[in-house]
Amino acid sequence: MISQRRELLKDLREIVADKKTTEAAVQRLIGRSHWIFGGEYTETADRRDLMPLGQHDILLVRADRSVHVVELKRPGARLVKVQGANLVMSADVHDAVSQCRGYVQMMDDAGPTLDRIHRDALGQDYDYRRAEGTVVIGNPDHVEISGVAAETVATAVRSFNVGQSRIRVLTYLDLIKRAEEALRFTEDELESS
Repeated sequence: MISQRRELLKDLREIVADKKTTEAAVQRLIGRSHWIFGGEYTETADRRDLMPLGQHDILLVRADRSVHVVELKRPGARLVKVQGANLVMSADVHDAVSQCRGYVQMMDDAGPTLDRIHRDALGQDYDYRRAEGTVVIGNPDHVEISGVAAETVATAVRSFNVGQSRIRVLTYLDLIKRAEEALRFTEDELESS
């Protein structure tokens, strides 16, 4: 199992290195791999069309049945821009966050109705009223601003996330690094058992 997960992360690292990789290609690779987003998720929803008039990329489910929307964007999407003396998030990031926030707001508004409909009609028991979201976008290695290193981009993303509520932004490299660290921890636990 760990070797398969390592292979998936290797494949993900390879495809996000290409600026031309599409969201669909990333989704095909990681769409059913809830573990890549952290140990708090127990599964992904089978359907992508659970919200009226919308289709989320990945819907993660926690053990308590609350949901987490993942909005995938292109690895080549622009992450940052220079504004005056500051490095700020690009319009691509703001648009993706707004889209994800819209899904979360829809879940808040329609949550009680959706809970009942999906439980009765589909046999799926999700709690939409405590939804959160993550936007996975861009690759700091693709930033082509003179004098701006990947670490500076990571700091800008972290600073942006401080001001967010219920939505966070991750780059593909952040996602991969977190998943690799979790696998290392799991391996260490297995070796010490």
